Amino acid sequence: MNTPHALPAAHDPDLIHNSTRTTLSTNADPDGRAPARVMLRTSRLVIRWVDGDVDVRFAAQDVDVTRSSGPRRVK
Repeated sequence: MNTPHALPAAHDPDLIHNSTRTTLSTNADPDGRAPARVMLRTSRLVIRWVDGDVDVRFAAQDVDVTRSSGPRRVK
């Protein structure tokens, strides 16, 4: 969200709803030739009253967190 608010959400009388959701999905190649891709999505929904109207804002970010094909060392 691009608009910072000075009051915490619990004390914001104009805030109707505020939520953040994180999902992790695995997308397999139907032919089985490529490794499965793992995607991480974080989304946020904010609904608030603004000058008598309902303002709905949604944002989402997708990140490919698929393991690289090369060997990895775990410390």
